[in-house]
Amino acid sequence: MAGFMGALDEVFYPTKHEAEQELSRQSVLPAPAPIPGDGDHGVYGGKIVIDLEKANYPKKR
Repeated sequence: MAGFMGALDEVFYPTKHEAEQELSRQSVLPAPAPIPGDGDHGVYGGKIVIDLEKANYPKKR
C-alpha cells in the first residue's frame, strides 16, 4: 500500500515526493575519505607487482 501512496504523492503532491526523496538521500552517510597513513585496510595485502613479461602485449620491433 505504501508504494501505491508514493505513486499518488509523485503525481498529485510532487513537492512532498521530492522532499521525501531528498530526506532519504541525506539519511545515507557516505564512507569517510581515506587520509595519508591509513594503510590499505587489507584490500591489497602488500606490494603490487606488474610483470610485463607475462602480459600478452605485442612486442616492440
